[in-house]
Amino acid sequence: MKSAKDIFRFFFQKRSNDFDADETLRRNQARYNALRALDPDVLVRHLEAFERGDICGLMRILEEFETREDKMRIGAFKMSAAVSSKPWEVRANKGEEDNPRAKLHRETLTRFWNRAEATDTFCRNRKGGIRLLVKQMMSAQSRVYSIHDICWHVHGDGTLTATFTHVPAWCFENRTGRLRYIRNDGETHGEEMRDGEWLVTVGEGVGVPAAILAMAKRLSWNDWLLFSERCGMPVVVGKTPAPIGSKARAALARAIRSVAPKTGLVADLDAQMDIVSLGANGGPATYRALVDVVDRAISSLYRGGDLATVSAAPDAAGVNAQDGESELMDADGCAMVSEALRDQVERFVIRFECGDLEPLAGIVVNPPAETEDIDREIRIDTHLSGLGVKLSKRDALARYGRVEATDENDALQPPAPPPAGRFRRPRERGEARNPLANAREGLAKRAARSGRARGGGGRPRAPARPPARPARRQQAARRRD
Repeated sequence: MKSAKDIFRFFFQKRSNDFDADETLRRNQARYNALRALDPDVLVRHLEAFERGDICGLMRILEEFETREDKMRIGAFKMSAAVSSKPWEVRANKGEEDNPRAKLHRETLTRFWNRAEATDTFCRNRKGGIRLLVKQMMSAQSRVYSIHDICWHVHGDGTLTATFTHVPAWCFENRTGRLRYIRNDGETHGEEMRDGEWLVTVGEGVGVPAAILAMAKRLSWNDWLLFSERCGMPVVVGKTPAPIGSKARAALARAIRSVAPKTGLVADLDAQMDIVSLGANGGPATYRALVDVVDRAISSLYRGGDLATVSAAPDAAGVNAQDGESELMDADGCAMVSEALRDQVERFVIRFECGDLEPLAGIVVNPPAETEDIDREIRIDTHLSGLGVKLSKRDALARYGRVEATDENDALQPPAPPPAGRFRRPRERGEARNPLANAREGLAKRAARSGRARGGGGRPRAPARPPARPARRQQAARRRD
């Protein structure tokens, strides 16, 4: 009879990653540019297929747009970097802080995530740890799905590590409501994905409406380029009385073609030509306005407000008033990543190493803390402490994201107070000056200096006489008297 650990050891002897070198080579040879023949009708067909569970076509389009469209690329980067740059830690579940098993789970999971590795299917040189893993998982906020192939490794000491390989979402289908892996291109039904072998992250998918906007921007860009090509160069008109087919007319045509290959023409002397200016009804301003609207809409989808590169326009004063929405989106991304890792990875690690069915601790990607909320928390805690309320130190450290030092030598020391009597209280910012207090302080300083000058004893010196008035002022004072 095998022990539970032997059974888990056998279960985690998973095959190597499905995307080995040969599979990657075969997939690369079959790749194509999904934007080459893209038009609104093709995009609509892929959107309808996505709703039916055939996600391959739309996932390819989102990947290409996110790589080539400037605002989608920078928006996706900022969305993922905002969460992957956050600190993380493994915390005990609420109510299990004093449980010895929770402490064991915390140590086990901390060791596991410190040794975890992440890479990419089509870029094996891209390697990293938990930061790269979180960044890849955050792509689900744009592309709906982010899938990792998990390859478990058991060390000789019985500990567990894993390699997470990011697999593009166009290798899967969702016809049954659950993602299935398509091993060969062209297949309509994929293979079932067993728990513990795949990490599937499902996000908001803001890239879907962004792709529709990018399609409109692409059409506007094409029209703008066509307008510039046709109307950006002057038209050279050559007039000659020579008949059609004559050598003189042919020589004039060659001369005009050498100067203006695409915008030259030859006409008779009495030919009547009417020039219609296309730029009089808008021209480039129309295309520029549409492109700006699309750029702002895409930026708002990814970050909840205009990106700094868009808001830097001269006429864009005050457009970035939605910073709080970006922080809300970052907090949601932190919670999404933490829940996915707890449910799909950490349960198996704890079962294998500790033998428990459910983990009593889990990874937490810290959400961004708002400065106003921190100041509010500090004021509330200070007020309650002044009223004699005994607050929990553990709860306060958790709310402020701090850890209490276990070693006295490693603990921070409070700053020493200034010596009494040497320094006066600094004036608070915004505090009005008190003229009377300043006058008293000045008199006290002069008295102290005069006392030091005479050695601290003896008869006090007579006050200095006021300076004599000028003659005219003295005479005027006598007449008034």
